[in-house]
Amino acid sequence: MHRRKSLSFLCAVLGATWGAGAASAQDAGEAHEHHHEHGADAKGDHDHPAPEKSSDYVVSSARYEAPKISLIDQNNRKVRIDQLLSEDRPTLVQFIFTSCTTICPVMGAVFGGAQNDIAAVAPNYRMVSISIDPEYDTPEKLREFAAKQNARPDWVFLTGAADDITKVTKSFDALNQGDNKMYHQPFTFIRWRKDGEWVRIRGLLSVADLVSEFSSARKVETP
Repeated sequence: MHRRKSLSFLCAVLGATWGAGAASAQDAGEAHEHHHEHGADAKGDHDHPAPEKSSDYVVSSARYEAPKISLIDQNNRKVRIDQLLSEDRPTLVQFIFTSCTTICPVMGAVFGGAQNDIAAVAPNYRMVSISIDPEYDTPEKLREFAAKQNARPDWVFLTGAADDITKVTKSFDALNQGDNKMYHQPFTFIRWRKDGEWVRIRGLLSVADLVSEFSSARKVETP
């Protein structure tokens, strides 16, 4: 499955850091640069709302197998990522980092804003946000990010050793350009059942389109 959905991009949500050419660059498969600094200047204003409309986004499907490694959740507990993602429940996955000031807070806001509607479609859903900046993203930082999105218990935030994070990102074919988090692309992965394919979405979604794609994911056939 490979399809494309086109809607006008709400540039004002992201501000000047993206610029008017962000949607066209994404459609061409180019990465988006994030200016990421640690320390006081890295905090910035991360309280971006979920966009009312989606950017142009591309949907495909594939099979991914998570590595058998342990990560750390926002409550400082070890979590085997392969076991977490083998639960027989509808699952949504994103790769983010908390000091990002562009797409990551928007992606988080979309997950946060979709929780009620996702639960109405599938009460046993699971959301997973995996940090690609484990050196900065401690469990405490993940808890702060989760609190901003009013995350429910079914939403898990993960960090871990840098090598392990790379293995997980690679297993989802979501490595950044040059293996650099500054060139992070907005990926959302959805799988309806543990033996099914993952729906891979590249682009920023509105809450409504995320819920629509989530609902559609149950129709993805297994070979």
